[in-house]
Amino acid sequence: MDYVYGPGKNHLFVPGPVNIPEPVIRAMNRNNEDYRSPAIPALTKTIVEDVKKIFKTTSGTPFLIPTTGTAIVHPSLHLYYFPYRHPALLLVDGVSSICALDFRMDEWGVDVALTGSQKALSMPTGMGIVCASPKAMEAAKTAKSVRVFFDWNDYLKFYKLGTYWPYTPSIQLLYGLRTALDLLFEEGLDNVIARHSLLQLQLLGCLSGVEMVLKDVGYPVKLGSGVAAAAAYLRNSTPMITSRI
Repeated sequence: MDYVYGPGKNHLFVPGPVNIPEPVIRAMNRNNEDYRSPAIPALTKTIVEDVKKIFKTTSGTPFLIPTTGTAIVHPSLHLYYFPYRHPALLLVDGVSSICALDFRMDEWGVDVALTGSQKALSMPTGMGIVCASPKAMEAAKTAKSVRVFFDWNDYLKFYKLGTYWPYTPSIQLLYGLRTALDLLFEEGLDNVIARHSLLQLQLLGCLSGVEMVLKDVGYPVKLGSGVAAAAAYLRNSTPMITSRI
């Protein structure tokens, strides 16, 4: 028998992807457009400039790429900041953290950072956002690694032309990203980060209660396994909705 989600809005309660705000959904609800027309480069220019703000950089060069990834949070990123000149490049996978946790590319001496559209930006999966420092850009000129899919030198050629795109972009994701950035800046990036921190503390407090409830109903939960235990319990006890199709 086939099963589908019930009618109405379905809320996600998973680590990622996340729920998409209605303004972002509406912004993406449009047909394809000619990315070579004047409108799309003009839109892209505003996005590229504003993306620097979420990385907290003034000197970095952002790139929007059709890809995605995963990440973990390292609690001691500042330990890797070297206040002296060092030949090594510092690369940060911030897919799950940028826009949700404090991140300061210039101040921490990060050379390349990346994030994804489906996490704290609250968009669909499908767009990677990379920001490279001048040091990384210079190192790329003499790098010997083989580029199969993504080479930011391709982008730089079109940046100079003012058209921005060496390949066909997702028009819908561009409009969605523009709106997602507007929502972030309207609330204030520091306020967004503070909200995530508060929600994290509230969630941890609730999980301790979840574990005790599961213990009370006889579910074999191991204390300290909160999220995994709750997910397993819901998965095993929540009936699926029979398809109406």
